[in-house]
Amino acid sequence: MADRCIAAATKGRRIIVVYLKDMSSLCISLDMMQGYEAIWFDPSSGEMLEAEIKADGRYLKWDEIPWDGEAVLLMTSVPKKSVGATLISDHFGRGGFL
Repeated sequence: MADRCIAAATKGRRIIVVYLKDMSSLCISLDMMQGYEAIWFDPSSGEMLEAEIKADGRYLKWDEIPWDGEAVLLMTSVPKKSVGATLISDHFGRGGFL
């Protein structure tokens, strides 16, 4: 049987679901302005595992699928942590940086 991969996403790609059949690796091209968390799901046993994401430029990669046969990858976007100064303001509307 040939490898199969079917994906679906919500508007804005906040949730992405990927169904894989008989595949050994996966690479997804995404706008990396969002961060993602991911889990693997085995539809035959119900087992779930954390899916470590390897980012390579605009691509997310998994060099190994945890199960033979069918697997589902569920990705959810998470806000990226802000880096740098935090703007604060007093009750008069004047701002400052921490």
